[in-house]
Formats: sequence, C-alpha cells, structure tokens
Amino acid sequence: MKISDNPIKKSLRDIIVSEENVYNAIYCMESYVFEKGLLDENDLELYNALHDKFNFNIITNVIEECQQKLHAILSNNMELFDVQVYFKIKKFEKGETSQDDQIRYRPIHTAKLVDQICMVCMLLPLMFDDRSGKRKRSELTKMIPHDFYGNIPSESVEILFMPWINQYKQYTDNIIEHCKQYRKNHKYKTEITLDLKNFFPSISPYFIFEYITQKLQYVLTEEDKKTLEIVLTKLLVFKINARNLEGWESQYYGKEISKTISAYYSRGIAQGLPQSYFFGNLCMIEIRKKILAHDDFKQCDSFFYVDDSVIYIGQDYDLARFNKTIDDLNSAIKTIGADNNYHEIRQIIKSILGEGYVTFQEGLDTTIEFHPNGKSEFCRIEEAGMSIAGLEPLMRNASMAASIYSNVDEIEDIYSKDKLEKVSELIDAEILRLKSKISENKTVNQDSTVDTNYESRLKLIKRYNRFYLYRLRLLERRLSDEISKSDIEAFKQRFNISCFQGKCKFSECLNNIREAWFEKYDEEIFQTEARMFLSLLRLTDAERLKDCLVCFERNLVNGFCGNPDYLFFGKDFNAAYELKKLGCNTYYTISKRVKELISPVRSFSTIRQKNNFEKFVKDLQNKRSSIKTIVTNDKDKQFLPSFTNFVFKNSEEYVRIILNAYYSVQNDIDPSNAHTFTKTTSRGLHYTELRILSRLRNKNFCLDEFIRALQDIDATNLDNKMSIDMGLLEVIHVFISKVKNPEWIDNIILTHRVVKGLWYNGSKFMNSYTLHNEEHAVTLIKAVVRLIKAIDYLNIKQVDYYILFLACYLHDVSMVIHPNINSFCNGDHESLAIISEFIVNAHNLFSNSSTEVSISETMSPEVKFKRVGQFMVSQFEAIYNYFSNNIRKTHPKESAKKIREWNTSVLKHLTPLLLTHVARVSESHGYDADEVYGRSSDAKDSLISEKYSMILIRLADLMDVANDRINYNLLRQNVSHMNPLSQFHWISHLITDEIQISPTFELDDKTDEQIENRKIIERLNFNLFVNVKFLESTKKGCDVCRLRSNLDSRIVTLPPEYSDCEGLMLAMFGDPEHSGKEDICPILCKWIVKKHEWFINELVSLNSYLNAVNDRWFKTEIRFNIIYRDDYQLDKDLYDAVCAFINP
Repeated sequence: MKISDNPIKKSLRDIIVSEENVYNAIYCMESYVFEKGLLDENDLELYNALHDKFNFNIITNVIEECQQKLHAILSNNMELFDVQVYFKIKKFEKGETSQDDQIRYRPIHTAKLVDQICMVCMLLPLMFDDRSGKRKRSELTKMIPHDFYGNIPSESVEILFMPWINQYKQYTDNIIEHCKQYRKNHKYKTEITLDLKNFFPSISPYFIFEYITQKLQYVLTEEDKKTLEIVLTKLLVFKINARNLEGWESQYYGKEISKTISAYYSRGIAQGLPQSYFFGNLCMIEIRKKILAHDDFKQCDSFFYVDDSVIYIGQDYDLARFNKTIDDLNSAIKTIGADNNYHEIRQIIKSILGEGYVTFQEGLDTTIEFHPNGKSEFCRIEEAGMSIAGLEPLMRNASMAASIYSNVDEIEDIYSKDKLEKVSELIDAEILRLKSKISENKTVNQDSTVDTNYESRLKLIKRYNRFYLYRLRLLERRLSDEISKSDIEAFKQRFNISCFQGKCKFSECLNNIREAWFEKYDEEIFQTEARMFLSLLRLTDAERLKDCLVCFERNLVNGFCGNPDYLFFGKDFNAAYELKKLGCNTYYTISKRVKELISPVRSFSTIRQKNNFEKFVKDLQNKRSSIKTIVTNDKDKQFLPSFTNFVFKNSEEYVRIILNAYYSVQNDIDPSNAHTFTKTTSRGLHYTELRILSRLRNKNFCLDEFIRALQDIDATNLDNKMSIDMGLLEVIHVFISKVKNPEWIDNIILTHRVVKGLWYNGSKFMNSYTLHNEEHAVTLIKAVVRLIKAIDYLNIKQVDYYILFLACYLHDVSMVIHPNINSFCNGDHESLAIISEFIVNAHNLFSNSSTEVSISETMSPEVKFKRVGQFMVSQFEAIYNYFSNNIRKTHPKESAKKIREWNTSVLKHLTPLLLTHVARVSESHGYDADEVYGRSSDAKDSLISEKYSMILIRLADLMDVANDRINYNLLRQNVSHMNPLSQFHWISHLITDEIQISPTFELDDKTDEQIENRKIIERLNFNLFVNVKFLESTKKGCDVCRLRSNLDSRIVTLPPEYSDCEGLMLAMFGDPEHSGKEDICPILCKWIVKKHEWFINELVSLNSYLNAVNDRWFKTEIRFNIIYRDDYQLDKDLYDAVCAFINP
C-alpha cells in the first residue's frame, strides 16, 4: 500500500492508515488494552501472539486488517466501531426497605482487539506529532497543565500513557508534602477537595469534538480538517447491540430508553477504550479553567488527577460558603455539557452519521457537576491532613511493600510476608475502630460534617488495605508449592461463597449476605485475588473455580441487573481461565531471524564473535541514524520490515531485544530477558560475554552508551578472557535489580575481577587468615540484601547499593598485600617491645653463662646451633605475630587508603569521588559502634545514605562466619603452626553452618487504641547455627546468656532443615531470666560469645538505634540465638585448643 515518502507532507488520513502508524499502535498495545479480560477468546489468542513484536507474519496480517477497517471507517460515514459494555459492580445502596435497595455499576466499554488498535491509530496523531521521525508532543498534549497527574501521554513509544501507579503516587506525595508546608507557614487557609459526579458518562461528545477542532483549526489543512471531523466522530460515537443493554438501560443511560428507537449509542465518553482517558483530560482542562476563574481560587495551589482535585486557597470557609462555591462552580461548568451550545457541531456530526445519533443524544443528560458536601469537602488548613495523621508509617511501609517485586529469593519473600500480615492486622483493627466512631457520631449528631475526618481517614486506609492485601496474597502464593483446597476454601469463606454440585448459593439470609459481601468488596481485592487463583491453579481446578465465581456473581446481583451475560466479573474470570492455556516467548521469532544472519559454521573465538557482533551493532546504528527507511521494499531481503522504522529509531527497548537476541544466539546462550546466563554448550562464560550481556539484559539500555562501552571492552585482554566464577553469576541479578545503571554494574563486574585476581593465590604473607576474597564479597552482598529486607528502616537508594557493593569487594583488600617489612623499624610500642626483648634475650644467649638459655664454650656445636635456632624461631614468631596482629588491627584503615591510592591504577575504572565514598564505607567496618551509630544522618534528603551503608557492611561482615570460609584439611595440616588466636577463629568457623536473620512480628493488645498508638513488635532474631553440642558448665565469661532446651516458637522460627535443633537465647538487653547459678554457663555459650563479642555489641547498638529512629508503629527487639545440633565430631585436640583459649 503506497503512500507519500515524505512524512512531513503526508495528509492526516495517510498518516492514520500507514503501515508504520498501525505498527506503532500494535507496539504499545499492552499499555492501552486496559481490560484484556473483556476480549473474546479469539482476540485473547491474538493479543497473546502480538506480544511477540517480531512475528511479522501475524503482524502483517493484522496491519492489513486494520488498514481495511480504517479505510472503511474513514470512507463510509455510517461505518462505526462496534463496542460492548460490561457492568462492573461498584457499590450497594441500602434503601428504607429491601425493595428500595440498589446496586450501582461502573460501565466499562470494550471492542474487538483490531478495532482498539484502529482507534489508537486514529488517536496517535492527536496525542503526538511523529512526522519528523521522532516522537514529540502534539498541540493538544502540550496543553495539558503542569498540575495534572493522571493519564499523561508518554513520549516513550512503548506506552501510550505514563504508568498510573507512578503518577498517582506523585500526585498523593505532592499533596501531602504541600499540605505539611501550608500547615506550617499558613500561606493558604483552606483545603478544598472536589469530586465530579459520574464523570465519563457526563462528558458531552459535542464538547470534545468542538474543543479539538477549535484548538487545531490553525494547524491542519482543509483536507485534514475534514478527516479530523470523521476521526473524532468515530472515536466518540459507538453503536451498542440492543441485547447488550437489555435490562441495563437505566443503569447505563440514567433513565429508561424508548423501545421504539432503531439503535443504541454510547453515552458520554466510552470509559475503557483508549481514547476516553485522553479526552477526559481535555475536558478537565476546561473545567480547571472554570475553577481557577472563581474569585476564591485565583490565588491557589492545585492538584488534579483526572476528575479528582485538591486545591489550597487563601480564604476562610464555612459550610455555607463552601456550598455556595459548589453551586457557583456547577453553574460555571454546566455550559461545558449543554448540548444546545453546540448547534454547529451537531450539524457536522449529523452530516456524517445522519439524524439517528443526534436525535438519540438529545435525550441524554450531559450535565457535568461536582458532588455537594460529602464527596467534595473543605477543611481549615490546620485540620488538613488530619485524615492521614499517624498514617505516615503506613505510607512509608507501602513503598517498602512495593519492593517485593525486586525480592531476590524465597527468604526475602518470607520476611515481607510476615511483616505484611501484621500490618494488615493493624489496618483491619483501625477500620473496625473508624467504623465504630462513625456510627457513634451519627447516632449522637445527625450533622454529617462531624464525621468528615473519620470518613476521609477510612477511605484512605481502605485504599492502603487493598494495596497491602494484594501483596500479601501474592507472597502467600509465591511461597506455596501449589494452591491447596484450604486456600480456595479460605478465599470463598472471606466472600461468603459456597459451592454445591457446581452451583453456588447464598446462606439463608440473602440480603444480609449481599450487604456483608459489599462491605468486604469495598475493602478487599476480590477481582485481583480471584485472577491470581485462576492463573496458578491446575486447569481443571481453575475451571471449577471460574464456574463457581461466575455463578456466584449472578446470584449476588440477581434482581439488580440486566442481561447477566454482560456482568464484568463473569467475562473477566472466563478470560483469565482462557489465558492460562496460552503462552508466548517474545524472543521466539527474533531469535529465528538472527540465526539466519549468523553463519552456522562459526568460530568459538570470543574475539571473532565480538568483532562480528560489533559489525552488526554498527550496521544497526547506521540504519537507525539514517533518515531513510531501514531496508529496501524487497521483503525477501528484509531483516526488519519498513513499517518498523519509527519504532526501531525511537525505542531503545526494541533495539535492545534485537541485540540481545543476536549476541545470545551467537554465543550459545538462551535468548531472554532473564538475568541468568545458561549456555547450550559446555563452554564457559567469559568476562567479555558477561559484560556485554549484563547491558543487553538491562531495561535501562541506551544504544549510544552501549556502543561506547562495547568499544572499551578489549576481547584480547587476558582479564576479559578469564572464565566467570559461579559466585559472580549468583549475584549478577542482584546488581541489575538493585543498582540498575548499566555502567555501574559493569564497574562492579570489573571490581569483582580485580579482587579475584588479587586473591587468586591467597595472601602471600598472612596465610593463617580466613579468606577475604571475592567469595567473601559475594556472601556479603547476599547478606546485605537480606538485611535490608529484614530491617527495612535501612532503606537505601540505587547509588547506595552501588557504593555498598563495591565496598563489599574492597573493604579487606589491604590484607592481600604483602606488608612493608621495614615498617617494623618505625618504632611503635609493639615493635619496640619486641626489639627490647630481643636485646635482652640475645644478651642472655651470648653471655657465656651457665643459664638454660645461654651458650657456653663447653657445649657441642650441635647444641649451640639448636639453641641459637630456637632463639631465632622465637624471634621470627614474635615478628610474624606482630605483623599478623597489626594487619588484623589496621586493615580497615589501610584498605581505605589503598582504595583511594588505586584510583589511577588497579581501580582506574572508578572515579576518585566515588572511591572516596567507597573508602569511607569500607573503613567503617573497623570503627567503634559509636562512630557509626552516633553519626548525624538524614537519609531521606541526602543523595547518599552513607550511614546506612556503614551499618549494613558492618553487620554483613560480622555475619560471614560459616565453615565454607575455611578448609578442614588445611586447618589440620597447619593448626600446630598457628598462633592461638588464629586457631580459635579457624575452629570457630569449622563448627558454624551459618548466621541467619529471621524477623518475626507480633501485634500489641491495645485493640481500642487508634492506629498511631499501636505497636508492632518487630523481633529480629540473629540465629547462629552450629553443628556441635557442648553444654558442660564452665565459669561464665559474660552476663548475657540463658538456656532454653526448647526454643519459644513465638520468638524464634526455625527453617525446616533445623527444626529438630535446640538452642541458647542470649539476653542482651537486661533480661533478668538466667538459668542455673549466676557464675556459670554452658561452654558453648562462652565460646560463641567470645568469638562474636564484636557482633553482639553491634546488635546492642543496632537495637538502641532502631528504637530511637524507627517509625512509631514498630518496637524493635533484637535477639542473638545459638542453635545447635550434635552431628559433627570435632577433633579432641581442636576442642582442647578452644578451651585453652577461652579459659586461659
């Protein structure tokens, strides 16, 4: 289908029907098909297939079908898109009698998938100006004010609108922040909250039509103006099948419709279709103008999210003035919806569609108005925000809960789940308390304004409840091997659903059950949880549940609905079941395409592979920067069809997928977005490959930055040829999910390589130390991530992760460096003592006296040599121990010094400023606790949370004490040559399996208190697991231990592999309970306390810190528990060495 080659000169019609525009609409399809559950079975299959944006066989067919539909829509005046309306349960309104009860619904529109793609083809030129080859905002989009947050057009070709969840968070966060400011400075005196009634159905299509045509009258040619009139008509007006609205007329139109009409048409703006949200914002622009034109609002601060708004004004308000303002505003915006103001527009649409629609529209109410006092509210600035007072922890923990999607393993999921359960319990209790207060106030005082704060607070907390519940249910499902019958029954019980022989029924009292269900529906996540079950159940079980839910919905609304085939949940649950049968690999087609470009007989040389890949990348870049299309029109020679040209040139994600597929296939790695790299051959993965793949699997990909990085990777360099160790592969996904920035991740990989190289053969001098190499760093990185999840007050930013992970690698780096032997002559106290002792002993040795340590002339040469040799060995040991102790004591400071010094050599890939921060965090693991916990810090406002990073690296370092850091055979061969301190540390490692942090949560019993006065007791159990059992009594070396033969399961929850263990609980915070005599304790306790003295002191400091700074909901209790089992036979001489050390 040929059209003009110059996009700037293309007519609006040509742009709409062009292959490129249709592909653009297909490419962002997932972002605007808001209710895929309303698609029919064939469309669900097509929707699933179109996830693969490189399946050009299917896509070409869809493009041709869309072009045919668009030509019909634009050429045939009477041709309209067919839409269906589904009715989503909204609320239950209790009447004076049961006959007066009503169920309200929200009408949600849908259309065939191809039709929705066509609608977006017509919408894209209204939202964006793509004629230059770059995505730019259109004239209409430029008009959207700065204080609008909802449904903002996105200039990314992947999505049509900015993600709502980010935008709504920004909206609420900004309101809260400004409210706090105005309460302090009194710049404004009153907060006004406005809410529009029945917004989308009340918008007049004539208004949208006139608004757009007027705003674009100087932008379009006469030909394009005619096209625009048709486009707007077809995006605003839809026919609806009469069967669809059977029994629903009053719900949909707000009144009964004459049975004599020939056709049913859509009302207002068809909510659910892609264009409705853009058109809604255009209407809100005019409403905003009317609001700000009011005398009381001319000096104000305003925030708009679709039809909701919050405005701060400088006037004092009372109820009478507020009601008058609402009346004034309703009078002002009434003209927007009055169809009699649009005579000319009616004539234009009449000329396109004929008389039928115009006549039909005349009978509909298009009056936009604000809710009176109730949903629209006002309050003095001093009282503003009272509905959220005390809920700050709820908001902060909501952002923490949102991070469950970046959990890296099951342990993190368990931490999150346990905490969410208690937060949800706390919210449930607050909901009950607020309902009770509202009920009490209404009984005492009929003036509903008395309840404003309670009502607002209840509405807000219910919103958060849904947020928390969804994440809790998700975690419950992720942690289950499969969904059990009890899970399903619990779900049904929550919503009063029961099944019998495939049919659902209510309990006896239907009305009471219905009312109770709506109460629950308002607070719970019925649809989301049901979808979750349907997606995870086996097919036969999912079908049974789906049938049950569909039947239940029909029973629930029986007598309060029209044609039940158009109930929303029934359609949605059927679609969720059908989606279970479908699957799609987005890399399937592109992988096949790149295989055709790669020689089947290819070299396994990393250098040649990189050179071939660089050539492919360069070729792709040249095509991308060219003003011409990607390839010729010879479809047999195309790698990418010409209709992909705009997406190819504007989407970094599109290019990333192509390059990822090419490089993965070329190097025998499974092509995907996963952060695991599995080769299909026996060849190992090299640093060159990992460095490239870590960028290609990162959503923050940028082609220009990638090309520069690719050029910097020298595949001939021996370091880049090194094979990747498994430790790095274990944490690469952590780097990508937490650090995100591709350049930073590459720098961490390089740092891993540097540290591995430095420690490759171990420390050349201090061989009695446990390893502090890259394996130690990987363990610390894993521990840091779990610590942050368990102690989520220590919430850090991307840059903090970057600095902290680098510090995990570099904090011990000086320990691998051979010490300067001449530093022994510097004259410090320890070296002077050794030298003094040497002088005395040497004098005694050669004094020619008859003492046991001297040499006499009568001795044989053999005895003389032996005695001198013994003397030399003793001095060597003294000097060796000097350096050993000195390195142990000074290595944090020395490592920080090396980090700074190496900015032009070993660590030249890192900037000096960055290394300054890394050095400080690294050095902190040797600080006294007061130096860290006593630091002033405002992590929320600081760019870098250095204090939190210091706390985390100290904890992680102290927790890496397991037996995988030492080797028994090496210990056995060298133990007699070690000094007592090294012996003690090595043997202590040998008996230690791991340290785990295990949070548990308990809610206080103050059930009548409001939420801000409640406490969640957060118990952070640091559990040390040892494989030996030594409980003989010994003289106590501490005053913190107490013995429990059976651990309290309410306090300590053990993982399954340790379920048969016993333990010692340390009472570190003044717990008076001790077992036995005060001056004795089990030797195992004394041993562990001696080994972990620094760690225990650290936990004491952490406990004090968290209780001083944590939010008001949480009281922290930290416990250190020794969990033991008797399954390792420690060599007797090793046990004796420990006893000698702890009982000198």
